[in-house]
Amino acid sequence: MVAVEVFRWLVCSSVMAAVLILTVLIIKMFFGNKFGARWQYLIWLIVILKMMIPFGPESKLSIFNVLSLTDQNITSTSYDVVNTISTATSYIAQNTPIPDFYAPQRNESLMDGFHFGNSTYLSIFGLGIWLMGALAVGIVLCRRNIRYNHSLEIGKNIRNRKIIKILKEGKNRFGIRGYVAMREVSNLKSPALFGIKCPQLLLPTDLLKSKEYEKIKYVIYHELAHLRRKDIPVNILLSVLVVIHWFNPFIWYALYKIRQDIELACDELVLSRLQAKERKNYGLTLIQFFESISANIQVSNAVAFLGDQSLLKRRIVAIASYKKKSLILSILAVIVFTFLSMTLFTNAVGNMSLETGKAIYTRVDQN
Repeated sequence: MVAVEVFRWLVCSSVMAAVLILTVLIIKMFFGNKFGARWQYLIWLIVILKMMIPFGPESKLSIFNVLSLTDQNITSTSYDVVNTISTATSYIAQNTPIPDFYAPQRNESLMDGFHFGNSTYLSIFGLGIWLMGALAVGIVLCRRNIRYNHSLEIGKNIRNRKIIKILKEGKNRFGIRGYVAMREVSNLKSPALFGIKCPQLLLPTDLLKSKEYEKIKYVIYHELAHLRRKDIPVNILLSVLVVIHWFNPFIWYALYKIRQDIELACDELVLSRLQAKERKNYGLTLIQFFESISANIQVSNAVAFLGDQSLLKRRIVAIASYKKKSLILSILAVIVFTFLSMTLFTNAVGNMSLETGKAIYTRVDQN
């Protein structure tokens, strides 16, 4: 029954995540930037939690009540889909001509232990397909990260007193106490934060040679904001979820949107630590980097100053129109977030009980 439970968790979490992703996108279109980038990013955390924990408390406020989307409905439908694929695969295999010299080696008894309508068999068959895809996606992502790590030409620690002073001031502004190394990198165009346990702030050689200390300050502040917000661990978690849910296009798109919102939330945090006259210069620094750099970092264990280049317009508009939220608006945001948590994180009333689950598996086994 382990395979059955794993299969049930996989399909339920993926289907529920798809519904939540569509709901969040609609909500974001409706509210726009009224609550700021930080709250828009926090809404995505509900989706991430739901992907990991699909079985939650039942509530009449749950969005899944509208679609009558209960655990048993998802599981039953998923078995029907897998059964169709399994039957088609079996038919193709049985009707594929086999050369005579292979025929004696064909062992029909290998499949005697399986019944093609059995819930355990369907779960194993579905998990087999899932595992092949997960391994393929995982290997691609791991190779990309390893290749990026080995390609970096990291030089010596930065000892420029002015830059060290900027880092120290930035850590005080963002409330960061741990050690942050600053290293020079000759083959990296965009500044980046690298690593989790021992974070390293990687600064391009060309930027250091320019001695534009105001620009360097904003770059360092942006990377410190990523560090303060724990964006690298979140980035790694998102990559793991994509490997698990590789078959779900909604989750791939959500990953793209979440990473955009991470950059917007990071900019917002930096702006909250800057004086009014400094915010314009921060935006100008962002534009200057985009004009001179075309490459972007797309790995899990690093975050870059530029982020997604298609996001430039939104980031510039957000920076230009930035205003600190009023207390009333912040309270309203908390109320809306609490309500969304109750509707998005909870499950529909009438979810699968032990008896209902046994009934589903019995029905599947009898088909």
